[in-house]
Amino acid sequence: MILQINFLVTIGFITLISFVFIVFTFSLLCFFLFRFIKTRQIILGYLVAMNFFYIASLFLVVFQFFSSNQERAEFFFILSEISKILVIYFLILIFEIFYKNTQFSRRQTIITILVFIIIGGYIAGPRIEVELLAGRFFIMGLPLLSTIKLLEFIFSITATLFVSTILLKSRKNAWNFRQKIYITWLLVGSLIGILFPALLNFILEDWVIIGEEFSVIGQLIQSIPETICILIVGLIFFKISNNLWLLQHQKVYFLIVYSHGGLTLYSKSFHKDITSTDTQLLAGAFSAISSLIKDGTKTTGMVQGIMLEGKVLKIINRKNFICALLVEYSTHATEEAHEKFTLEFEKEFHDTLENFNGEVTIFNSADKISDKFFT
Repeated sequence: MILQINFLVTIGFITLISFVFIVFTFSLLCFFLFRFIKTRQIILGYLVAMNFFYIASLFLVVFQFFSSNQERAEFFFILSEISKILVIYFLILIFEIFYKNTQFSRRQTIITILVFIIIGGYIAGPRIEVELLAGRFFIMGLPLLSTIKLLEFIFSITATLFVSTILLKSRKNAWNFRQKIYITWLLVGSLIGILFPALLNFILEDWVIIGEEFSVIGQLIQSIPETICILIVGLIFFKISNNLWLLQHQKVYFLIVYSHGGLTLYSKSFHKDITSTDTQLLAGAFSAISSLIKDGTKTTGMVQGIMLEGKVLKIINRKNFICALLVEYSTHATEEAHEKFTLEFEKEFHDTLENFNGEVTIFNSADKISDKFFT
């Protein structure tokens, strides 16, 4: 039995689905853009870029379908393929930042080289196979064994290995169940969005074998994995946007709130080798060091951080207390979490801090605040 396809209805369906995903992704793009402008976190900037190029790829595919001539259709096809490559590229950059706040690494160098080679191949004008459906709709693809298609397959396999390595290590080192769930979903979404399209390209773009009837369906099927990836990654980062640093591959050692006189008001240890006694001693030591530096340098400002080997101590000074956080390394995300904890602690215990009588057990209830931002 021969399958008969109503091309007009099918392309209309593809256009409608594309429009729905454009609206949804544009909403995520606006949210991440607003957060990026507000916080200047690099990972949010990469999320904006990833969603932007995904939206661009959908528009370009639609423009390709409805182009008035083949030359224009080929132009939109090339731009759409470049946009799809950039979507994966920024996805990898997101996970590099997510992993350990890495600005540039060996993985990024390899991926960047592959991306520029592939983009250069498209700009150079590759041979494109064209199907004209119903006398007016352009369906396009690269020859099965073309150089660019082979490079794209290598790029996809390399990207899959890099992302899998990053996320599996992150999942292994996650310190709570919620983190493991989020990272697992990120891994699943990334594998669907990177690996599956590469495999489908070799299955569905051999026009000679498949035939004209399946060309439109093939285009639709190829877009599904990338769409699922964008939805999963976008929704997870939307959900954790207030605490992005919690998914980074780093260690937080302890959190201390102490008075300007060095008395520990509240402490939370996230490392088994650091006891409550240690945090009390550290609070006194930090207070003494800050006073010593101020006296020695004749400055009136407070010490905001201390660099240690493999660790960073961040200090926030408030009217009635000082909050210190020791982490493996500092990022915009950790600084934001630290700042939010400090503000909420001050708000929760404002009256107690203003009329402090030396009783510190009342601050034990701050566990719910530290758990909110650091676990």
